[in-house]
Amino acid sequence: MIHERCLPLTMGLLALVAGCSSPVVTGPGSTPDAGRSDVLTTLDVPAVDAPAGDVAPIDAKAVDVSASDVPELDVAQLDAPVPPDAAGPDDALGPTDAPAPSDLPAVDASTSRCASDRDCLSLNLLCDPLRAVCVDCVRDADCLTAGTVCASNRCVPDVRCTSSRTCPGQVCDVPLGRCVDCLANTDCFDGQVCRASVCVPRPPRCTTNSDCGPPAPLCNAASGGCVACLSATDCPSGERCVANACVLCTPGAATCTSPTARSVCNPDGRGTTESPCAAGPNRVGGCAGAGVCHTACVAGFFECDGVAANGCESSVACASRLLSGFGGPTGFGLATNCLHPNDDGSYAGPTGMGAVVAVDIRPAFAMGLNFFGTTYNSVYVNTNGNITFRAALPSYTPEPFPVASQPMIAPWWADVDTRGGGQPSRNSICFATEPGRFIATWFNVGYFNAHNDRLNSFQLVLTDRSAVAAGDFDVEFRYDRCEWITGDASGGTGGFGGTPAQVGFDAGDRMNFVALPASRTPAILDVCRSTNVGGGPPGIWRFTVRRGVVTAM
Repeated sequence: MIHERCLPLTMGLLALVAGCSSPVVTGPGSTPDAGRSDVLTTLDVPAVDAPAGDVAPIDAKAVDVSASDVPELDVAQLDAPVPPDAAGPDDALGPTDAPAPSDLPAVDASTSRCASDRDCLSLNLLCDPLRAVCVDCVRDADCLTAGTVCASNRCVPDVRCTSSRTCPGQVCDVPLGRCVDCLANTDCFDGQVCRASVCVPRPPRCTTNSDCGPPAPLCNAASGGCVACLSATDCPSGERCVANACVLCTPGAATCTSPTARSVCNPDGRGTTESPCAAGPNRVGGCAGAGVCHTACVAGFFECDGVAANGCESSVACASRLLSGFGGPTGFGLATNCLHPNDDGSYAGPTGMGAVVAVDIRPAFAMGLNFFGTTYNSVYVNTNGNITFRAALPSYTPEPFPVASQPMIAPWWADVDTRGGGQPSRNSICFATEPGRFIATWFNVGYFNAHNDRLNSFQLVLTDRSAVAAGDFDVEFRYDRCEWITGDASGGTGGFGGTPAQVGFDAGDRMNFVALPASRTPAILDVCRSTNVGGGPPGIWRFTVRRGVVTAM
């Protein structure tokens, strides 16, 4: 007969193992993926209860049970008497049967609630006041290993980022150059909100303060959510209430502490971290404006290969990445096709003294240019680093795309000012039209207000591809010199800070646009030393426009 302790094993697949115990298949849990296409690696984040529909089914192929793995059933064993000392089903677990301490599950620090650091001492952790749980770190200073910073409450290597594509399962806080959990609530899972760059459970709905508790003890009647503070009076002395959180400073805000260093407010708003602006071989780092770090080559050295790690590697001036040979004093266009010195102007004809005029591009594009579904036969060449299709554009501070009713191609939309003199070797803007191609060049141009201490050189090349389809064309942005990002009237100082340049395309329909990820951030300088062309030289960016749609090559 089959003993009653072994009865469950006779159900379904027959398996008999020593002691009549059945194997248990276990597998690691999984955290829902954030769904971003730019995920490279993954950092630990607090566990999130996913809805049942998100749970992946068990793959039966993961457990391979063959007939040879099942012990042969010994019929004689079925009728064997049970030893007198065998434990029956009602036997209690004796003290000697208790699991060893090493078998006990580890404490999950992420669920250890706390009100202060004292509650986390036994775990050798710190208390995150925003989440009220014990964590590895709250600010960079909590990380004791050199070269690490605090990101999402974990001490991780200090890897700088310029785009979310380089952030593993996270997003890039471009001003800080650091990967974080979130910048907005949309970066978090359902049921979470973004607080100090960390996704935390969404506060419960409330009607009065009695519905709330630490770390968010107050009810915000406007939103119906529990918050840490409503005004500075709700915060400890010396702290401010920012976005309903008590902070000492505004997260991410930076200030220059010296000409070569800056201080940045920590993501939790509790203190700042000071760091030098990165330098390198024959390259010096500096801080200007609103705590923006920048670098420049020392006199007599040049950055030619676009590799920041080797600094300014050449003692010989770099070969230009700009196309030339189009006539005129600089080779970028005839004198009649150059803009006269101005600020916020546009091409105004051969004399430069009349009204703004559109440049006829039909000699280059007989079928015109199909740009987001509209065909254009002329363009306006604007001083501030762009061409437009419907009218000239004097705007000097780049508004975030899409810009209303203004189709635009912008290799460097910022506050260019060519009144600093030095033409034609400096502050020169010229264009050239030839069969199948239009080229506009901004050569060694300064920034407002007539500054020449830093200069930029860049070029826009449009090439006819009507053989593919009428109106099709290619676009190339070429960068040879990138030394400033902002004019004085755009909140900048010394060419940095404020609202940096924007690069890309705008359909002018309030919907469609393409902008480089670093646009309107200090990282836009990287267009000079990077490319979207696989294996191509730095400083060259290529796009196709097919049937009006812009696509990166």
